[in-house]
Amino acid sequence: MMKKISKLLLIIICCFTFLLIGCEAEPAIDDDYHNWDKVVVKEATCTENGLIRYTKGSDSREEVIDALGHDLIEEATGPTCTEYGKKVTKCSRCGKVISYQNVASPLGHNYIYKVVEESIDGSIGKKQKVCEVCGMVESEYKYVNNGYSRFGKLHVEGTDLVDKDNNPVQLIGLSTHGLHWYGEYVNEVSLAACKEAFNVNLFRFSLYTSENGYCECSEKKKEELYNRVLEGVRIATKLDMYAIVDWHMLGEENDNDKNPLYYKEQAKEFFDRITKDLADYDNVFYEIMNEPCGKTTWADCKTYAEEIIPIIRANKPDAIVLVGNPKWSSDLVSPKNNPLSFTNIMYTFHFYAADIKDTTKVTKAYAAGLPIFVTEHGGMDADGDGALDRDSTAKWYQVLDARNISYVAWNISHSKGSSAILKAKTANLDDFSNTNLKEWGIYYKAHIKARLGLNG
Repeated sequence: MMKKISKLLLIIICCFTFLLIGCEAEPAIDDDYHNWDKVVVKEATCTENGLIRYTKGSDSREEVIDALGHDLIEEATGPTCTEYGKKVTKCSRCGKVISYQNVASPLGHNYIYKVVEESIDGSIGKKQKVCEVCGMVESEYKYVNNGYSRFGKLHVEGTDLVDKDNNPVQLIGLSTHGLHWYGEYVNEVSLAACKEAFNVNLFRFSLYTSENGYCECSEKKKEELYNRVLEGVRIATKLDMYAIVDWHMLGEENDNDKNPLYYKEQAKEFFDRITKDLADYDNVFYEIMNEPCGKTTWADCKTYAEEIIPIIRANKPDAIVLVGNPKWSSDLVSPKNNPLSFTNIMYTFHFYAADIKDTTKVTKAYAAGLPIFVTEHGGMDADGDGALDRDSTAKWYQVLDARNISYVAWNISHSKGSSAILKAKTANLDDFSNTNLKEWGIYYKAHIKARLGLNG
């Protein structure tokens, strides 16, 4: 009897428990989904839970949706002109960058000079210095087309340098310093920036013969210097400019090199080779002796010239040859009284305005019919240093400009002397803004701009 009661009691307890649990159980939302209203209260994100609310009549139930977690992917971005290239780990859903690593340095701007308004027959045009990669305009400025594309192949008529149409032409340029010391400026970026900053139409490439230069260095270095001259001429040509190949004998440290005859055989070899390599270039002048000095006579210079010029003319019959003279190329009287018999030659004159203030050497020689080209000058002392004599320099420019006599300033470098136009060597060697120019560079730049009508 007791067993039956116990069994019955167990059945009753179980039924009661089942009914109790059944009364408190939540509705089977999934089973009755169509009977409940669903509202997404909050979407689940990568880092936060979501919430869904179900309602049916007065009943309300909520369901928590677990956070999704980040879906990580890796992306690589290349460098730009100003930003690093990166390897980025980020979430494909929310875009959050989890980590990044610089993998490539910024490229830097690649500037080109773009004509906005063309300069025609000496009119004032406009250019922009612009990055050809990102299009950023660094500066905009006025310019005048005064290069080879305008004047063409030049020649000498009487005292004048004339263009393809026989009109007088004045070239205004800059000279490099010794290529074995400051040859790093012979590259397209530097020379293009220099040309645009100064509006020069001529570069002179100075190949020192002594002072560990071309005639005193190793064969390997000699070949490097030769190729640097070639490269300079080719860059100047690409930039629509004229070029002077300068056999820069001087005798500063080698007394023998005061006379051009000392390295005559090397000069013969050099000018034969380079005129063959540049036979197709009609924009090149050949300066066969920089500054004869010491006891050198005009007879020495003339003897030398009479051997070198035929070598040049054998390879380039119509090349313009620039001939130096004694006393650091300041003696125009001797060649005026006893000139060379060649045509298409000009006689060089060098002056440093703080030391040489008398311009009558040039005016008298020019009046007597001597064609003159000032292949080197400065506004300071003759040693290339000291204070700038503005009054004397301005007087010289008045004399030269009135006669369309061409002139070249010394020098493109950051050397210690005041004749170096640059204060310092910059990272890309392309800063010819006034902030990086010495007084001489600023003065000469302003003078050229005034001469071409570009001020203001």
